[in-house]
Amino acid sequence: MDDNRIINLKQFSKMTTTIMNENPNTATSASQTKQILEYLQQGNTITPLEALRKFGCFRLTSRIWDIEQLTGIRPKRERVKVTNAQGQQVYVM
Repeated sequence: MDDNRIINLKQFSKMTTTIMNENPNTATSASQTKQILEYLQQGNTITPLEALRKFGCFRLTSRIWDIEQLTGIRPKRERVKVTNAQGQQVYVM
């Protein structure tokens, strides 16, 4: 699998209507998934707190799952230590 593959956004929009994590807010989920995918493809990393602040996404893990199902690309995961906490998951394309 080629982790550096870029997804055509028109193709992505069509795919999001067929495969999405069960969610009553599917339009919002699809929009967040698209925004997060674009953000990761630009070379950025993202944490759950950043996803909430940038995209209003409370469930980053679900959006990452959607990206995996739609694109076949599995973003890398890294555990990062955070002051006064056990750690935090960071996702990278």
